[in-house]
Amino acid sequence: MLFVAFGALVLMPLLTGLDPNVALCTAGIGTLLFQLVTKGQVPVFLASSFAFIAPIMYGTQTWDVPATMGALMVVGVVYACFSGMIKLRGVSFIHKYLPPIVTGPIIMVIGLSLAPVAVNMALGRTGDGASQIFEPSVALAISLPVLLIFLRSKVRPAWRCRILRRQSFNGRPSSICCLSLLPRQSNT
Repeated sequence: MLFVAFGALVLMPLLTGLDPNVALCTAGIGTLLFQLVTKGQVPVFLASSFAFIAPIMYGTQTWDVPATMGALMVVGVVYACFSGMIKLRGVSFIHKYLPPIVTGPIIMVIGLSLAPVAVNMALGRTGDGASQIFEPSVALAISLPVLLIFLRSKVRPAWRCRILRRQSFNGRPSSICCLSLLPRQSNT
C-alpha cells in the first residue's frame, strides 16, 4: 500500500507538474465518499491514476494548471455517469466491450513501460534518467532495504496475514488484512 500511495499521490503529481497536496486531499475526500457510497463493503483507498500522466502533462504545458484541473473534474463527472450506468445495468455490458483478455495486457504494458522510471528513481536519477538528483549510493541505501523488506514480506511465507473482523456501516462484517511482523507460530 505504501508503494501504491507514494507513487499515486506524490510521484504522479510531481511528474505531471501538479501539487501533491491537492492529490493527497482529493484522494482522502474521494476515499471517504467511496466508503460512504459502498457502505464500507469494499476496503480500498483511492488515489490518482497513472493512466492520465500523458494527457495531464500535455494539458499543463498547453493550457496551464487551471484548465487541466477543470478537465480532470469533467473526467470525474464522466466516471460518475459510468458508475450510475453500472449500478443500473450491472457489469456485464462492460465485460462485453472490455473483457479481461483485453484489459489485462493493457495493464501489464503500462506497468512494464513504467519499470525504467522506477529503476532510474531508485538510482537517484529523474524518471527519464536525464539528471542525477541524489548520489547513487544514498539512493541505493534507501531503496535497496525497502525492496528487500518488500520481497521478504511477499516471498517468504513465514509472515502471517491475520484477518480482523469489524462491523461495517450496514452491520455486515467486513475483513481487513493486517500484516503481522511476528513469525508464524507453529501448531506443535
